[in-house]
Amino acid sequence: MSESTRERVIQVLRCMLGPDVDLNHIRLELESLKMLEIVVGLENEFELSIPEDAPLARITSSVDNIVRFLEKLER
Repeated sequence: MSESTRERVIQVLRCMLGPDVDLNHIRLELESLKMLEIVVGLENEFELSIPEDAPLARITSSVDNIVRFLEKLER
């Protein structure tokens, strides 16, 4: 897992969720609207497009899941 990818993901999440959110939790448990906001933020940050049929709840359930998914897309 690339450390710079992880740092960028954390930066996007902090921007979207606020500085007080504990990103060390295993599960982020986000509402649907927040998931979509994060996806848009990630697409902008990483200059890529996340497919509409991607399982957003699973992808955005943890920082590690987001990083793994983005690294797969970048390959």
